[in-house]
Amino acid sequence: MLLYSIGSLQAQKSAEFQIESITPNQEAKTLDIRLSVNKRGTPINIDGANIEVLEKTLGEDISKLEIINIAKDYGKHQIVFLIDAKNKTEEHLKEINIAIERIVKTYNLPESHYRIKEFGLVSELSRALKDSEQQFNGKLIAYLFTDNGGNFTTIDDENKTTTIATKVRENLLEIIENFNTQFHLFPIALSNNVDQSYLMELTEASPSLLDATKIVQPSANFLYDALDNTLSDFLVNFVLQTIPNPPVFQGESRELMVRAKKDSDIYTNRAYSFGTPSNPLDLRRRNVDIHHWINRLVIGALIISLLLALLSMLIPQLKKIAFRRKHIKLYKKVKPEGRIKRDPLTGEPFEDTEKVVVKCQHMTALSSWEYNNNQCVYYPDECTNGVVNLGADKFFSQEGLNKHLNWLWFGALGGWIAWGLQALLNNNGLGLFNKFSAYLATMPALANSWGADDLNISIMADSLVEQLMMGIAMGIGLGFTLAWVEERGQSSKISWGSILLRTIIAAFAAFILFFIGFFLSKGMDLPPYLGGLVSWVLFGLGLGLVLSIRSNVESLRGLLGGLVAGGIAFTLYFLSSKIYPDFETLKMLSFILYGSVMGIIIVAILKRLEDFELEYLSPEKYRRINPISKWLKADMDIYIGSDSGCYVFVKWNDSAVHAKHAKLNFRNNQVFIEPYAETLLNGHNLPLHQKVALKDGDIIKLGNESVTRMKFRAKSIVKAPVVSQQRQGSLPSPKITIKKKAT
Repeated sequence: MLLYSIGSLQAQKSAEFQIESITPNQEAKTLDIRLSVNKRGTPINIDGANIEVLEKTLGEDISKLEIINIAKDYGKHQIVFLIDAKNKTEEHLKEINIAIERIVKTYNLPESHYRIKEFGLVSELSRALKDSEQQFNGKLIAYLFTDNGGNFTTIDDENKTTTIATKVRENLLEIIENFNTQFHLFPIALSNNVDQSYLMELTEASPSLLDATKIVQPSANFLYDALDNTLSDFLVNFVLQTIPNPPVFQGESRELMVRAKKDSDIYTNRAYSFGTPSNPLDLRRRNVDIHHWINRLVIGALIISLLLALLSMLIPQLKKIAFRRKHIKLYKKVKPEGRIKRDPLTGEPFEDTEKVVVKCQHMTALSSWEYNNNQCVYYPDECTNGVVNLGADKFFSQEGLNKHLNWLWFGALGGWIAWGLQALLNNNGLGLFNKFSAYLATMPALANSWGADDLNISIMADSLVEQLMMGIAMGIGLGFTLAWVEERGQSSKISWGSILLRTIIAAFAAFILFFIGFFLSKGMDLPPYLGGLVSWVLFGLGLGLVLSIRSNVESLRGLLGGLVAGGIAFTLYFLSSKIYPDFETLKMLSFILYGSVMGIIIVAILKRLEDFELEYLSPEKYRRINPISKWLKADMDIYIGSDSGCYVFVKWNDSAVHAKHAKLNFRNNQVFIEPYAETLLNGHNLPLHQKVALKDGDIIKLGNESVTRMKFRAKSIVKAPVVSQQRQGSLPSPKITIKKKAT
């Protein structure tokens, strides 16, 4: 027999049994199916020989789940056992308690699910019923035990009948009449002397049609049977513990069927889903205790440290190897015919066996190149390409490729921090997860959105809380590290207040966006990948927007970077987490991967879309590229100077630089510089307090004695003319003699 579309099946015969709920049991590593049985239907034994459990996941084949245990269990209703304390027979009270103990054990009733209360007066009984009904929202089964000599005894004394007072009788009837249909009353009389007619009035007053008065012999066995026969109509009769296949739930829709083996027309089905693509529910996984959390956190720290070593040491070594292969040659292989070439630093002619650098148009001896900090002697005034960064000590300078690698590493750092936070929030001993989940499960709006009769509201609340906890963690982790690396990329003084502000906003935005994404994916019944993609793309958009706050990142470009980064990074995260989602170390690696991809994509898009930049050429230690498009296009004046309030902050020691040395502004698609102190543009002094238009490639020097030089870059402006080879060749060669390295 095939399983049809989700939610399409209905039982062919009367409801012999029905799936009340499907719950993941993380302690037992099973999927627990609560099954109610209608004894008025076709009789069927609920055991492994007579029933089977089938499951279908959309797009997958039907699988048969192994049943490892079947047990009776309790359901929705609360139970109160009311014992008339005026009963005269102590032996009967003992039998009542024995029967209750047996029924509690049979149905595995927890202490919170039932209560035993004795009453001395009918008024006390009225208060007990009313209080219990209000406490449990009407979902109450009340057993009233009364005996000869109790409150409901009729005594015939010289043809006179003595009963409870009329006012008390009417008050009790009125209370029971006002209960809802979820309230059930079963008076159990242990003697023929009990006023049976009045007890029947009580059951007739109850809105429930299942209530009935029973007369039972006062023995534990008879009392147990009376309780069992009534409870089985209201409680979930059985719990089927099965082994799910697969045991990992990522928010996908599944359909589960329980049916009779011999009669396939007797069945019941239910659709369900657990977990989310970002936070899969894996029944193989054990909770991460504090010791495992610390161990994995240390592993993550080692991974982050190794990644830093790889990027800052190995990458430069690979760059050196590539540089040597491409740009370092023996002079005899590249010397021009009929000409003698000289080293521009020493003025000495090259020898055939000497190694030379041919990266730019100026051939340079390798020893001179390295002596001049791996750059051409004419760079940057008369040479644009004669420079290369090969030093590991410049990793955090964000010069050239290091800018991208910085964003990659800081993103990975943010992913590691995010994993540590979410694991701590979900598994710490503070109980924050459980308290928040319990609170959400009681919210009427959420209960209505999931279906008020759904027994798995708490499971849905758990999934939502996992999403929100991870969102907060990712907002804090990535918001902090990416705001930090962005702040480091600016020339202005690092503002920790700005970093903290963006971190807080990122965490709050992530909470809201993951909340929206969860309900969008559930409401639209999206498959796991698309369901997770919605939340993470929203998060990427939010993060990109947050990074534009008080930074040089333009809002639209931040949004675009976050959009693309969120989609690509989540796709890689989703694919990697599919390998073995319950392995927390792999999940941590997935977070690190997500953060690094997010960082590298955001910076790539920002870099690609940037219109105007200042490249710091010297001092060599502070070499980097500083984007300035956002502030220029916002019609803001950008000051260059030694004052920490300047956007272009000269943080190094340069006595020639004034507090506010020069100003940049943008007019009519053109950038202008206005000097307030001695400033050179391409080697020529500029007139003070006069605006001069900048061209792409212009070199700015802050005074004749200054060590500060910058190159202006503009993608939308005509480039400055390239210096001719003839002019370059006519430059005087400095007479410096250095000892050449052995070849």
